[in-house]
Amino acid sequence: MLQAALEELRKDVDDRIRRSDGVSPFPSCSEMDRDEALQVSPPMYDEIPDLSAFCEDLQQRIAIDPASSKVLHYSLSDIRCFLAGMAMSRLHLLQGISGTGKTSLPLAMARALGAGSTLVEVQAGWRVRQDLIGHFNAFERRFYEAEFLQALYRAQCPRYANSVYIVVLDEMNLSHPEQYFADLLSALEQDPSTRSWI
Repeated sequence: MLQAALEELRKDVDDRIRRSDGVSPFPSCSEMDRDEALQVSPPMYDEIPDLSAFCEDLQQRIAIDPASSKVLHYSLSDIRCFLAGMAMSRLHLLQGISGTGKTSLPLAMARALGAGSTLVEVQAGWRVRQDLIGHFNAFERRFYEAEFLQALYRAQCPRYANSVYIVVLDEMNLSHPEQYFADLLSALEQDPSTRSWI
């Protein structure tokens, strides 16, 4: 039944694309569908034989960021707490004074795990969900996908569908999350068996 609904939805999307002169209404997401690297599922490892050794290994892999050569030191306690949080929930709020590594930790963790990540810089003027996900331009018949929506779409591609993908909303308190993030918060509160898009 789910497969039939998926096929019907796929036909509807294909029809809409044909009617718009072959131009996809979601250009960034359509581009991800054509990206071969995102369409291949990597091999997965189901078991971690020694959690303590795994945390120590993560601490070492996080220590040096190859992109910036920045040295990152997080205590084993912080790494264990972050891993435990990942096992419990899809939403994490990190608090602390500036410069303590609230942004670096999740990005470094994603790198150490071989996972995907996206950094979304929240703007002070964000008020509505369109600021977070993007907007439809009826004149151009095109949806402008915001970085956050692209990250959610990328996370559902076969490359990341069964693994970790971390989206960091940097400085999300600059604006009121209860306004621009309300729909997602509501969806996260729903029973996991009934929500279909998170």
